[in-house]
Amino acid sequence: VLVSHVNGGAGGTWQLADGLLGFALGTVRVEHHNDFAQFIAPAAGFNSGLLWRNGLGNMTLEAKGDYFTNGEVRRSLSLNQQWEISQNLGLRLSAARQFSHLATAQNEVMLELKWYHY
Repeated sequence: VLVSHVNGGAGGTWQLADGLLGFALGTVRVEHHNDFAQFIAPAAGFNSGLLWRNGLGNMTLEAKGDYFTNGEVRRSLSLNQQWEISQNLGLRLSAARQFSHLATAQNEVMLELKWYHY
């Protein structure tokens, strides 16, 4: 299902050890979804986790949640390893589990080639 949405947020990072960062963000989301009764559904949420800079690149363990005013709740957990192929090119292996009280939980394993333009 394709939805229109706008996200934003603010947060911080903390150095927990050499090469290990913790992060936490408060987020807001406005979404138009055909399955929702309202035309626009706002949500408040969080994004938090750990980032470990290792010899291959970066590994993250991440937890996210969105709590909509219409009662919809979405949460996810993910583990990602990004290999830095070049300054602008990375290969990412991810495993994620998404939870929603309106649907069954979904498990996902992805291999992505990511190009970054700075």
